[in-house]
Amino acid sequence: MGSPPMLLNRFSSIKLAFSIADQDTQVKLKLANRLYAQKSYKPQQDYLDLVQGSFKADIKLEDFVNNSAAAVQTINAWVEDQTNNLIQNLLSQNDVKRDTRLIIVNCIYFKVNISV
Repeated sequence: MGSPPMLLNRFSSIKLAFSIADQDTQVKLKLANRLYAQKSYKPQQDYLDLVQGSFKADIKLEDFVNNSAAAVQTINAWVEDQTNNLIQNLLSQNDVKRDTRLIIVNCIYFKVNISV
């Protein structure tokens, strides 16, 4: 898979491709990243900075231990919003257990107008 610097470099190339696509009015390309962590965890600031700076992702805290149903609903709603409702019910209640500590979500929305 590669070293962390190599992975960050590859992801930077992907972000560049997305930014170029944003300039084309015929193409809609959206990359969305988010981490959901157990609310009792306190991520280190260096990690938060890396996630935001390198992957344009933020971290949301959820209560997987006591209210996993609400966490599933929150995550599914975010994914639906990011994909213009094309991806619905990504997670089921069975996907999130009391011992879940981190869920990493990455979704891509792609739409192109093609005239023949």
